Amino acid sequence: MASSREAFARFDRWKNSRTVLNLMVVNIVDDECSEDRFQGAIFFADEDEGIVAFVDDESRNHLQLDLSEASFTVASRSVEAKCLDRGTVTFVEVLLV
Repeated sequence: MASSREAFARFDRWKNSRTVLNLMVVNIVDDECSEDRFQGAIFFADEDEGIVAFVDDESRNHLQLDLSEASFTVASRSVEAKCLDRGTVTFVEVLLV
């Protein structure tokens, strides 16, 4: 497990460098699971509020993710946030060639 400080430091780095990310959101509601996938970039991150805002390149829609109660796993090119009552959010760097 990583600290939220480490995760939000990565989110800030990705935001500042405009890194393209794949985002997968797995929602769990009443024992039902749904999965959404997006590709885009982080445009706002606030560690104090636990908020990460993401824009999807294809639809241009904005997603605001509340990660204030999440536990984080930080790897070299990804961050996974697990919220026990809501599901999992995974950010993965897109390798551009």
